[in-house]
Amino acid sequence: RPASVKASAVPQPENNPQNTLDGKFDTRWSCDNICWIEYDLGSVYNLDAVSLAFMNGDQRTAQFAIELSEDGVDYTKVFEGDSLPTTEFETHMTTGFKVRYVRINCYGYNGSTKEWNSITECKFFGNK
Repeated sequence: RPASVKASAVPQPENNPQNTLDGKFDTRWSCDNICWIEYDLGSVYNLDAVSLAFMNGDQRTAQFAIELSEDGVDYTKVFEGDSLPTTEFETHMTTGFKVRYVRINCYGYNGSTKEWNSITECKFFGNK
């Protein structure tokens, strides 16, 4: 479990970043327009994978990117594209990176940056 999570904006206090770590697919972090959510793993890990779930993922396609950083300054983009058509976890492999920070850049859904981003859950897999 990450040491902390923060977001570029939290326009709805009930839909805060911590909801993405509560193990429930019926809670979420939501933000409109282009925004990001970032997880601090607390120390550096050899990160193998990041799993994300999006609200109504079976009905809409989220546009997003995954960036990894060891120091919180320099980031490497390991994925950019569309979410899969599911409300369950989708997993993105990140093998070969030493990581402390994982940032998810969100660009709306169905091709519009004006649409709300909503991540329901996020998990990380790796070892020290």
